[in-house]
Amino acid sequence: MHSHYPFVRQSGHGEAVVCLHASTSSSRQWGALIERLEPACHVLAPDLAGHGGTAWQDRGANALEEDLRLVEAVAGGEAVHLVGHSYGGAVALRYAMRHPQRVRSLVLYEPAMWHLVAVGAAGDRAALKVFDVGHRVMGLVAAGSYLDAARLFLDYWNGAGSWERMNAAQRDRIAAQMVRVVAHFAALFLDRTPLVAYAALGMPALVMSGGAGPRSGQRAAELLAATLPRALPRRFPALGHMGPMISPDEVNAAIAAFFAEAGVSEQTAPVPASRIMAPWRRAPAADYALTCAT
Repeated sequence: MHSHYPFVRQSGHGEAVVCLHASTSSSRQWGALIERLEPACHVLAPDLAGHGGTAWQDRGANALEEDLRLVEAVAGGEAVHLVGHSYGGAVALRYAMRHPQRVRSLVLYEPAMWHLVAVGAAGDRAALKVFDVGHRVMGLVAAGSYLDAARLFLDYWNGAGSWERMNAAQRDRIAAQMVRVVAHFAALFLDRTPLVAYAALGMPALVMSGGAGPRSGQRAAELLAATLPRALPRRFPALGHMGPMISPDEVNAAIAAFFAEAGVSEQTAPVPASRIMAPWRRAPAADYALTCAT
């Protein structure tokens, strides 16, 4: 059931790491990473608007801006490390562009920066297919064909046949999120931030990509890895766009190694004996109050 407050999983002590999930996913996708980082870090993983336990508050708003406000509330004005996958990576980059002084480092896995692909992948028909998929999903949702939209979306990102392998409850859950997915596509397609602007982000960045998924995600990662001045590219040839969810051990090991190199793992504060399950409020830097849970 969606809450009117953002739902945030948190655990550990130390430097803050905020993890942002992909479209149709939730903070649950970061469970293994939270366990891996919690001895050294204070990990916070919110459900983005319209996902998991967080309601979609303003259906007329730009989705990236709404989720930016949510991350502002989670971070509370403090300096944080940001981890983002796909759409979550796009939110992380918008936050970094808006508040560069508050971002210690960026960790991105195939961020959904489709406006960069449109300019930087001219002639790469495989990379540009994301625009065809996005507009077809929009048309199907507008026609009320949510299940067909979900099938198209899932099979593009997860591989042909993924939809058929899901049970009815899983299909219904994904279909119910298609309206929000359309809002994501609309916001991502309308972004006009030029690639060169990201060269101003001077924090360390780990930019990961797979080698077995849609070309669009790979191309977005390549463009950013070549532009961010302190980027470390990492490619997983056998993984696809959903690598952080399908092969979390491999991806999380790379993230942990990146943080260790940056000195984040030098924190030695103990993991709390009990998890917090209570309303949690920060300074009124955003329109959100927060609910934290494990």
